[in-house]
Amino acid sequence: MKNKEIEQRALTTNFEIRSNEDGQEYFEGYALKFEQWSEVMGDFQEIIDKDALKNTDLSDVRALINHDNNYILARTSADNLELEVDGIGLKFKAYPSDTSYSRDLKENMRAGNLSKCSFAFRLNWDNPDCEKWEYNEESKLYQRRIKDIAKIVDVSIVTNPSYQQTEAVITRALDDFKEKQRKELLKRKLQLELELL
Repeated sequence: MKNKEIEQRALTTNFEIRSNEDGQEYFEGYALKFEQWSEVMGDFQEIIDKDALKNTDLSDVRALINHDNNYILARTSADNLELEVDGIGLKFKAYPSDTSYSRDLKENMRAGNLSKCSFAFRLNWDNPDCEKWEYNEESKLYQRRIKDIAKIVDVSIVTNPSYQQTEAVITRALDDFKEKQRKELLKRKLQLELELL
């Protein structure tokens, strides 16, 4: 059975605070970008396929601070979070509620204390091709292509991207891939030995 845990990713973005014609401030940026390799995470890196969001559930996505459900800024079901999939990735526009923590967040963003955006997601494990792993001999890294995301859970503005949960989830997936490779190699070896008999 495949892992169905939520994964989180963070990337450096140029998200901004903007104002509409009514003077209402909002956050705008990209939660994820297609076809751009991630930074190296341990012994692997990954890329999100341009078609990964074709069938993704974008209902009831939350905009959070640091993936913390106690610090909700906006929500698609409340019509104050807009999501748009374009040729670059998943763009978001969040109109935060007037809370002390959203005001603090705006001030920290203006001061340049925040420079990362993150997203939480689940892969579509009903699709056996939702991800593809390969080993790159040149870079000596495992490379994962994310091809089918079932659900975007949240988009977050983060102070420090945390890969603790992510690393645990990915390590299991990478271990599964390595075990599959080992078994295939063993199978080929046994077939060759049988042919030599």
